[in-house]
Amino acid sequence: MKKILLWLAMNGGFAAALWFGFIEGVDGAQHLAKFWVWAVAVPVAFLALTDAMQKKLAAEPPAPVRTLLGHFIAWFALGVFVWHGHIATAVAWVFWMLAAAACREGVKKHRAGPSAAPAA
Repeated sequence: MKKILLWLAMNGGFAAALWFGFIEGVDGAQHLAKFWVWAVAVPVAFLALTDAMQKKLAAEPPAPVRTLLGHFIAWFALGVFVWHGHIATAVAWVFWMLAAAACREGVKKHRAGPSAAPAA
């Protein structure tokens, strides 16, 4: 339950900052969303590419609803950044999206176990 609430707070807060910052024009919310990308998402993207993080995530049960909502938020964020001309932030966000996709593939590999490894 704690993980779900943390996920909701972080992703809901980011989505709200995107909406109010870029759609409603609240400068502080816009700065917060961009700060989130550069100070949180980009460093986490580097961590997500590590084998240790992928093993840790593979030990947790899959969360398809959170994954689907996360995809929606990620694509919405990318659209917002590009639409409003924040191209450098959009590129950083694409890096995060690609790292998250690579992490998901690594998690699938670890969940499948050693039998899924390609034969040499």
